Amino acid sequence: MDGVILFVDDRIHKTEADGRTPTLERSLFEALRNEHPVLGVHNLDLAENAIKSIGSFSAIILDWIYEDTDSFLLPGEKTEDLGSFKPPRTGTKTLEFLQRNEFYSPIYVFSNEDVENEHGKELKKRYSKRIKFRKKKALHGQAKKIAKDIIKWKEHNKNLAIPLIWTKTINQSVQKILLELSAADKNWIRELGKTANDDGVEGNVFVIEILQNLLAESLVQNSGLINSIRDHINSDENELTADDRSVSKLFKRLFYTKLNEDSPIMTGDICRLNSQKFGIIITPECDISDITDESNKTFELLTFTKQSFDDALAKLNSFSRNLYDDWKKRNKLAKVRQHFNNGDAKFHILPSFPFNNSILNQPALVDFSLGTERYKFGKIAKKRIYKLNSPYIQQLRQRYLAYLGRVGVPGLPVSVRDHNLRDSK
Repeated sequence: MDGVILFVDDRIHKTEADGRTPTLERSLFEALRNEHPVLGVHNLDLAENAIKSIGSFSAIILDWIYEDTDSFLLPGEKTEDLGSFKPPRTGTKTLEFLQRNEFYSPIYVFSNEDVENEHGKELKKRYSKRIKFRKKKALHGQAKKIAKDIIKWKEHNKNLAIPLIWTKTINQSVQKILLELSAADKNWIRELGKTANDDGVEGNVFVIEILQNLLAESLVQNSGLINSIRDHINSDENELTADDRSVSKLFKRLFYTKLNEDSPIMTGDICRLNSQKFGIIITPECDISDITDESNKTFELLTFTKQSFDDALAKLNSFSRNLYDDWKKRNKLAKVRQHFNNGDAKFHILPSFPFNNSILNQPALVDFSLGTERYKFGKIAKKRIYKLNSPYIQQLRQRYLAYLGRVGVPGLPVSVRDHNLRDSK
């Protein structure tokens, strides 16, 4: 079984009152690590650190109740200073831990409390069938059951096979990159960041992009990852047609990233200008740092409405989406589908645009002939909702600039065309 199991329990390294008999939790930990790689920690703070340091886990095992010792300590006191005092045991921190983090892997909550009855509905809504509740009294024999569950879970989630290999490859690549960077001058980040800032580019973002580029170059040269993807693409299991809603949901994530409130303004940010009108910032990164509330400079936005796509297709192809099934029967969809290749110099289509979080089949259409609109900092700073990811923002800007710089040339006479088509012999 691949992957590391994270085991979090405050009794994981303890024995019973006789000082010799291992606790049930320790016995389960020992049984698991005899066959699988297991990271065992005794509190949620250490678990949080592990999650931030390790890319992914094959399973997460959580105790529900921990002794809340720290909240009873005065400044400078240690746990042993409490003597025989036994602090109350609470599962509040575990609930907050599960609410605060996201896990794709199976989660096991062990407790003799009725956690499932009290919090099961809320946690199952967040983690679906991935979360399981077990009684501590029944820990015997759980090691084999957990191992079988993980194998079964991976069988049912083959769509994660390549991403999991990708994650492992990232971990290996990062180690190699860190080794290479360890030989660099300790001030290299400051030098790069300051140089970028002096050139009008956000220095911290530039450093992140440099690190991302190093990782990307390492990944695209990894033969193991490349061969795994190739084998998966050519596998007979992929003959089935993919669910269109599921794939659209994935592409929405590939194209767009939801912005945090404190994220810096960047090229590609998507603004909701009003209930119907949206815009994408195409101002170059090097100019954005100069645009503030105090300056008179403005952002340049390509704007469009929710109806732009439907209106354009109705004019181009006499097509409306409520006629989709009829068009499909008549095999006339091929021409309409071609528009998503963005072959028309005047238009640019963005699929599954986030007009609404729950709707996945509403594309956006940008009409380059309408040009751009300019907005001051205060008008859009709080209206940014998503970001158009790389390389799609670069493609959009490149096509818009090409449209602006196009040169009209008369068509060739038919005689010249025909002469160039004849055999020269």
